[in-house]
Amino acid sequence: MNKIKNIIILVMAFIATSVFAACSNDDDNVITSHVVLNPETVEFSADGGTQSVTANGNAPVKTITTDASWLKAEAGSFLPTKLTQPIILTADKNTTSSARTATVTITAGTLTLTIPVSQASGNGSTEDRPGSISGAAMDLAPNMYPGWNLGNTLEAVGGETGWQHTVTTKAVIDYVKAQGFKSVRIPTAWMIHADATGKIDQAWMTRVKEIVNYCIDDGLYVVLNDHWDNGWIEVDGFSKSHDSYQPLAEADITAKADTLKNLWTQIATAFKAYGDHLLFAGLNEPFQEYNLFSTHHAELTPILQRYNQAFVDAVRATGGNNAKRTLVVQGPSVNIGSTTDAGINFTMPTDQTGGSGRLMVEVHYYEPWTFCSANSTKTWGSADEVNYMKDQFSRMKSKFADNGYPVILGEYGVNWQENSQENNNSIQLFCKSINEYGPANGIIPFVWDINSTTLPTMTIIDRANLKVFCPYALDGIKAGVSATTWTK
Repeated sequence: MNKIKNIIILVMAFIATSVFAACSNDDDNVITSHVVLNPETVEFSADGGTQSVTANGNAPVKTITTDASWLKAEAGSFLPTKLTQPIILTADKNTTSSARTATVTITAGTLTLTIPVSQASGNGSTEDRPGSISGAAMDLAPNMYPGWNLGNTLEAVGGETGWQHTVTTKAVIDYVKAQGFKSVRIPTAWMIHADATGKIDQAWMTRVKEIVNYCIDDGLYVVLNDHWDNGWIEVDGFSKSHDSYQPLAEADITAKADTLKNLWTQIATAFKAYGDHLLFAGLNEPFQEYNLFSTHHAELTPILQRYNQAFVDAVRATGGNNAKRTLVVQGPSVNIGSTTDAGINFTMPTDQTGGSGRLMVEVHYYEPWTFCSANSTKTWGSADEVNYMKDQFSRMKSKFADNGYPVILGEYGVNWQENSQENNNSIQLFCKSINEYGPANGIIPFVWDINSTTLPTMTIIDRANLKVFCPYALDGIKAGVSATTWTK
């Protein structure tokens, strides 16, 4: 019985060897190739590692390729007596904040087979995104427009969903990028997330870093600021009262500057390793509140310049990439008229350690307010209105862009009043004009977006449903970008 069994085994081995020989020569059509993969798909954890797929069949692997740099694939030895061959897959650790996929392609005999491979998102999505600082502000600027604001989100009192109801996910940022935006401004509150000593809550820092990473992983530029923040400096840094303008004493100004330094030392240290896709902006709208400050721009501008200098000094002192990171400072009330007024004489801070060309200046544009505000006029586009915009942008070019300081138009927007032809056309023309005339004057426009789908609203993208909410604004932005040429 054993003798017969041994004979059968020898015969089978001979047949298998013959099949291997027939399938290994130049004529793979001698017999039909048959290969089955086990398992048919592979899943890796975020930590990566090595897994094996077995190819069972009558044809050895001829070629094996992978379409992802993070995944390596190689074939082990074919065993003709068992008609098996291992396929060894090795995945790197996934340090990104999103899951990823790849395809391994195998040819064996006359067959082409594929192995779908997936890997879970990195649990360490808040890890640093190390990079280099390779360009000055003017090198970055032409690549940054158009920009988009993650508005009413991280700056909200009550947390991320306090003023809108969609948690920011990687899918949201992916969708923003898919609409053609190159930069994301992330308005962020910090002091309302700090303890009595001014120490920022670590959980809040981690969440902010996670959203920044979503953007960086998508190749987007990020402008991270200190935004409103209950007015701790944008109002309280210029007046003792929110109800009426009352000048600050010198001790109060010095204390605010010291607090600002402490705040930005913490933020800059947390993001120290990031490359030049991350920019810091010191404030948002200093002394912008019209009823309090509209007649005090000249006397408050020297105070603002002290705060701008404190911001720059604090970031530079943290070293690393922050020594040369592009920083954004704000003009008086972020108003173009005051920022360019020779009588007010706003000047840029000294940047001793960053060297020349590492600063930008920020202004905002909601003009005319009779068109941009809620429940106002529904039309825009007269010759006077267009020429006024051109003149405002030209002023910023002459004073700043022409002297090596690109301009961040940190916010612009218009409320969509109603779905009517006159309002839709005006919104489209307004957004087109800003994105055409802005870059032509060294200005990077960032549209304001609040994620509210109830009219009137300044919303471009419906984040909850990943849909374009106001196509007229987005079409205008795209048309303006297509029509413009960057001019420094």
